Amino acid sequence: MYRYNELKPVPIGVEGEIYIGGAGVGQGYINRKELTEEKFVKSPFIKDTLFSNNIYSTGDIGKWNEEGEIIYIGRNDFQVKINGQRIELSEIENTIKLYPDIDYVVVVHTKDAITNSQYLICYYKTKESGNGTSIEDEIKTFASSQLPSYMVPNFYYKLEELPLLPSGKLNRKALPEIDISNVSRKNYVSPETETEKIICGIIQKLFNLKENEVGKKTNLFDIGLNSLSTIKILSHIKNHYKIEIRMKDVNKYPIVEDLSKFIDSIKSNENGKEHSSVISHKDNYEYPFALIQDKRVPLKVTKLFVKNTHTDYYYKLNCNIDLDKLTEAANKMLDRHLVLKSLFFEGKYDGNKMAFGRVKDDMKIKIEEYTKDNFEEFIRPYDITKDILIRIGIIDKSILMVDINHVITDGFSMNLFASELFKLYNGETLENQVVQYGDFAIKYNNEIKTTDYTNEIAYYKKIFSKCKEITCLPFKSKFKNNAKFIMKSKAYQMYSISKMILFKKKKDIKMINIYLDHSVYNLVNKTTKQYNMSKAAYFLALHSLVLSFYSGSESVYSTIVDSNRTSVEKENIIGLLVKENPFAININRSNTLLDIIMECSDILLTLYDFDVPTYKVLDEIKLQKSAIEFKYDPYEITNSGNENLYTGIDLDDVYKYLNKTNPNTRDYEVGPFIDYGVEVKEMKDTFKIGFGYNVDLYDEKLIKNIIDMYSYVASNESLLKSTVDDIFKKYSVSKNEISISNKLNNKNNNEETLNVNIEI
Repeated sequence: MYRYNELKPVPIGVEGEIYIGGAGVGQGYINRKELTEEKFVKSPFIKDTLFSNNIYSTGDIGKWNEEGEIIYIGRNDFQVKINGQRIELSEIENTIKLYPDIDYVVVVHTKDAITNSQYLICYYKTKESGNGTSIEDEIKTFASSQLPSYMVPNFYYKLEELPLLPSGKLNRKALPEIDISNVSRKNYVSPETETEKIICGIIQKLFNLKENEVGKKTNLFDIGLNSLSTIKILSHIKNHYKIEIRMKDVNKYPIVEDLSKFIDSIKSNENGKEHSSVISHKDNYEYPFALIQDKRVPLKVTKLFVKNTHTDYYYKLNCNIDLDKLTEAANKMLDRHLVLKSLFFEGKYDGNKMAFGRVKDDMKIKIEEYTKDNFEEFIRPYDITKDILIRIGIIDKSILMVDINHVITDGFSMNLFASELFKLYNGETLENQVVQYGDFAIKYNNEIKTTDYTNEIAYYKKIFSKCKEITCLPFKSKFKNNAKFIMKSKAYQMYSISKMILFKKKKDIKMINIYLDHSVYNLVNKTTKQYNMSKAAYFLALHSLVLSFYSGSESVYSTIVDSNRTSVEKENIIGLLVKENPFAININRSNTLLDIIMECSDILLTLYDFDVPTYKVLDEIKLQKSAIEFKYDPYEITNSGNENLYTGIDLDDVYKYLNKTNPNTRDYEVGPFIDYGVEVKEMKDTFKIGFGYNVDLYDEKLIKNIIDMYSYVASNESLLKSTVDDIFKKYSVSKNEISISNKLNNKNNNEETLNVNIEI
């Protein structure tokens, strides 16, 4: 059994296409050359023999189970992709068949010949045929409650009789044709008020939808609302109306009509009020760091910390690249984002020494050319007082490498850089980038001097009321476990950082990655949509639950990484804007998992609206930074949006592509305080979850047990309504002893991929 369309073997439990091989396989179809070439494929695993070297493509999808049996899933004829999402039509049909009045269902995939938009059409037959009553709305409501939004059919058609072939099978070609344009217009309710029209326009732009796809009855969760898109919607609403509106408000009023009425009520209440959230550009060619995370740090300390702090991204080029043209586009990027051609010097801010940036106008970048034999030389130390802090390299004109020192960038900025770089390469005209990082930093630092954070601090004190110390996982050292009160102290944390500086040695962080199966991906989408919650909140709840189980603490404390792009101006700024929000939740054993997820959602939505510096929060709650970090990247961040030109890949994929082994000459980058972190990345039809841990502190067996529990909870829908106590009992310590090491694909010394690929 091989991976669909790739002819790569798949592990136990993972879906693949079933191929038949061996001496009994024929040479092909008589007088059917094209069909023979399609179905009879030369086996890449069998050397020439006297018998057939072909394997036959059955078109059936299946998977191995632990007993060596093949479980039949369905036909690949009925697997389609819409907007990058892989959809099994039979899965939709089987779900809708559960509706009480349904006798028969068939779902087909089609395209609008005019707009080229893709749609799903559900043909159905009721048990009481001939009554002429359509139950389209009821079926759609039922399907929406059971399926992710991208799997819910767009249109429904009632059949009185099924068109059958002489064999008794369904004749799909005889299904009635539907005029999609007419049906779209019938289902579409146009915006009426001025506010509805503006909100629909914002949503069309942000979600890249057509006019008749967003109306007053549109539910934002149906079109893929998440935390990042909510922030973008909010920033555009704030920018247009100059009103204060929160993430909770969008979650509470996800239907365009309701959201518009809410905005109208705010407009009337805030009429005449002034809001000074707009960042103005003042030609700031010298600027301080924005004091978002830390207090003022002297240049000498900053220079030492960031010397080897790289934010490096890799892109597989999907077309021939003109290097001169790409170099020109790269230098245009330096002119658009002045932080990219900044050097740093020591200045004074409020009488205290700290690092300042200074734009160097004549700075240019040249693309460095490498081969597979020397590309590892691309990553090298930076001197932030002398060196250009961005480097671009290309390996054999096939892989692009971009490395920007972390002092001037973050993950969001890196994706923005790649997107704009290739748009400029394509000759697209971009809007002038007026507001710069320096403008933001000066405005932010001035605001924190005068802003009253009383309400924000009060909320933080509330959620941290039961959390009196940082959360620690069990250490592999008995001495450290016995001295946890020392390990949790601020003094020890500062000692560890001082040791890193003194000996110039970073933490040894190892990463284990897992990929959740497509069925779990569907389950997460269904659950988050059903309860109007973000996927970030869902995975944060799982993270907190598992953390509570293994730390033995009801109250758990993590740092949440937030892109901090909460205004229109900040959406397009390259720079280090990322926030680290302290987050605490009490895992009450009598609460259900769903309760925990909803509470995480509520806390996250509140924290996203705050703009209080991290160090001010920590000073007030009297805790040091957490050594545990959580990060969620939605699909918009991981998706390039320009697959014709490039595809984002990991460093390990670079080595695979070049047929080399990753020697791991450098560590994975984490902040100096972090010893354990979970990073969730939403992909096309899966979630990639990375578990990074300090190998000097934690045993690998502990991390694999954490992954095992994380996977167990994620894949069991029935646990949603179970209490935490029941989940902990079901997943007992004895279960944690189950070995999963045989499922590990060792990639290198410092990164592994765990092929969990969970099936429900």
